[in-house]
Amino acid sequence: MIESESTQQLKPLNILLIGESCQDEYHYGECNRISPEAPVPIMDYSWGSVCPGMAANVERNLLALGCNVTFISNDPDDLIKIRYLDKRSGHQLLRVDKGDKVKKALTIWDFLEDSIQYDAIVFSDYDKGLITHQFASSICKDFDGLVFVDSKKTDLTCYKNAIIKINEFEDQALLEVDDESEIIVTRGKDGATWNSRVFPAPKVDVHDVTGAGDVFISTLTYLHANGKDLPFSIDKAIQMATRSVQHRGTYQIQKWDIEEVL
Repeated sequence: MIESESTQQLKPLNILLIGESCQDEYHYGECNRISPEAPVPIMDYSWGSVCPGMAANVERNLLALGCNVTFISNDPDDLIKIRYLDKRSGHQLLRVDKGDKVKKALTIWDFLEDSIQYDAIVFSDYDKGLITHQFASSICKDFDGLVFVDSKKTDLTCYKNAIIKINEFEDQALLEVDDESEIIVTRGKDGATWNSRVFPAPKVDVHDVTGAGDVFISTLTYLHANGKDLPFSIDKAIQMATRSVQHRGTYQIQKWDIEEVL
């Protein structure tokens, strides 16, 4: 657990996290010439790294905030995202995705844990086949606590009475949502909107937006499930996500982030 004086009044939470995971691969090199075979840059390879992505990155950030996390996911090898970057500029040259769907969907029978023990449930739903509409609907119906959702589904009626975070592109594609749910729309450099209220974001140099949504939903969950009101939690989640975009690759909340933001 990462702890500072400002978070000592916040209790460790028991969180059930459900969502699709992937392997995020990053490969770095220098691009100094163009291929004679085609008008594309040639990368002289230097090094590579692998880190957990998607819902697994949400888990990392919830753990960094001191939460106890029960994580239900797929085999991360089902989904692999491979990125090639120029190490001097940091520009991404190419992304290659392996796998579009997970191999097995969850059913209600897979949900063996007693939900009473959890302070909140988090769905990190990339719509890759793990979380069916029926499964999500059943969990939301049976659970009495707070449910937080980050989803790419266009039909969000399965998440009844939930706190749902989507980005502006997902908002444009959204077809249906439960009327009792709270909808937070993140808008990049323009912050976020909720209930007709605008929450601005600090002005920073953006290096990589990968994983910013994971940091946002983790911080939002941690604060609001600890009794902080939604406006306060949204504002702090924006500040924390803004820190993540100043770094390359998927970002995990650090001790100094908590000390300075929370």
